Amino acid sequence: MARIAGINVSDNKHTVIALQAIYGIGATTAKDICKISKIEPSAKIKELTEAIHLNANKSLAIESLCLHIYRNAT
Repeated sequence: MARIAGINVSDNKHTVIALQAIYGIGATTAKDICKISKIEPSAKIKELTEAIHLNANKSLAIESLCLHIYRNAT
């Protein structure tokens, strides 16, 4: 299980679907996160794990964007 913004997201789901498990992220925002991060929305989270570890900037962009959305939603 991957952890983004303090939330466990399923490894077996497509990125765009898994991101929606985070409070405040809907389909449109999840697609925007994928677009900004240059991640294929149909890629599964387990496929991204190595890529995210190799590219810290991409990981930080996703994390900070998710935290910003989460904080503004509460």
